[in-house]
Amino acid sequence: MTQPVMPYVFRFGPDSTQEAQAVADLLAAQQFKRVALVACSATSGIDYLRAITAALGKKNIPIVIEQTYDINAVDLSPQLANVRNAKPDVVVVIPYPADGARVLRTAQQLGMSVPTVVVRTVLMETLRKLAGDASDGVVTPNTVDTSRTDVQLLFRHLDTRYGAHQPTLYSVISYDAASVALAIASQPDVLQRLEAGDIHLRVKIFATMSNESEHLKASKGARARHIGSLLATIRDRRGITGTCTPRWPKRGHVWCQPI
Repeated sequence: MTQPVMPYVFRFGPDSTQEAQAVADLLAAQQFKRVALVACSATSGIDYLRAITAALGKKNIPIVIEQTYDINAVDLSPQLANVRNAKPDVVVVIPYPADGARVLRTAQQLGMSVPTVVVRTVLMETLRKLAGDASDGVVTPNTVDTSRTDVQLLFRHLDTRYGAHQPTLYSVISYDAASVALAIASQPDVLQRLEAGDIHLRVKIFATMSNESEHLKASKGARARHIGSLLATIRDRRGITGTCTPRWPKRGHVWCQPI
């Protein structure tokens, strides 16, 4: 659990402070000394901006400029020109997919070629398609361990049924959440209480399993089929032994360079 304000609600995805720490660790390891932060002005963007600012402060890494923008803004050249003129040695971008693509394209048009970290959303195909070659070489934190044997098996099933999976963390997060929920539900005392109606099991999965919803054209049927395929896989595993032992994600950060 992270920041357990509600002690019986479990969060499987990283929050902004954890991803901010991953970014700060990377920048410290690479010995960057002049950081530019570019964030959308939506609530999540400001939350990440505050978290990364705090994490960089603990590492004594100077921030030479911060720029925010409206996610619907068409022209981002004023903000990116300010960033270019500040002469950072690395740029950290905190966007949604469509506006993140505009940030990367604008930076390319302005001749900027500094190392760039994009938080999370560059893992989504939409951003990379819209950005084109402007997204080449950017780095992002992928805060799940995708090398796990069970996760590799999940990816193979998804690849067979739906085509190549996207390099996102969401499918693994959903897999772990469903695994734990079904493991709890499979315990004899819990099953008895479920059957008696004394307790109820509710699992909410907020992300599609393989490719992002836009890659699946956002059809409700496609989303349901993806979620169904995950749960069927879990049930098959559970049926072999009568229980499903969850594998918790490792706490380390795996850095990847999107294709």
